[in-house]
Amino acid sequence: MSVVKDGIESEAMEAKIGQLPVMIKSKICNLLGLSEVEKVRYGEDPLDPGGYFIIGGTERVVMTLEDLAPNKILVEYGERYGDAIEVAKVFSQKRGYRALVIVERGR
Repeated sequence: MSVVKDGIESEAMEAKIGQLPVMIKSKICNLLGLSEVEKVRYGEDPLDPGGYFIIGGTERVVMTLEDLAPNKILVEYGERYGDAIEVAKVFSQKRGYRALVIVERGR
């Protein structure tokens, strides 16, 4: 990093701006590319698939969460008992309260 003050750039220096955990078995993980024997030598399970982080000595996993957009109408077309149906869904939300409203047509 170098500082520019009044149009004059100072000498470059290193600055610590934070820490990022490294995902186990990612491209920048130290365990990537080691043989099974080397992993055992380091106390690691050679069959461990990785994909998690170690933060403060604890394994942490990033979980995905899919959530439908509130107050938006979603329309689905399908078939039930041989008949075509249309289903409209709305997750109505106001001040923390959330209610599912479903309207079906074609039954």
